[in-house]
Amino acid sequence: MCKRVYKENLEDQFGNNDCGAIWKTMAGICEKRAQLSIDENVSKYANRLNDFYFRFNKYDFQDKIKEEMEGVFNGPGPHDEYIVSEDEVACVSRKVNERKSSGPYGLKGWILKHCS
Repeated sequence: MCKRVYKENLEDQFGNNDCGAIWKTMAGICEKRAQLSIDENVSKYANRLNDFYFRFNKYDFQDKIKEEMEGVFNGPGPHDEYIVSEDEVACVSRKVNERKSSGPYGLKGWILKHCS
């Protein structure tokens, strides 16, 4: 009786693509419980956690970030080299498939094609 109930539950969950429920049901069948292992010395464990998370705070990247931002906003970029003509835009717009999903800003394909 119990096996049949588990079987039916699993089949329903597989049919609904409910991975979380499948995992819980399988854990219940196998009677698996997650075992958390913590060091016996709690202060040593806490120090290891602090070292792990503090590694992100050891270095100050503000100068590097500032240099990169200045380079992006003030320096010449690849956008200076491109000039797009109306003919190129019209050519690309004519190739739009009307039946495909919405384009940028939710515009329908038939609108994009009609406006080209």
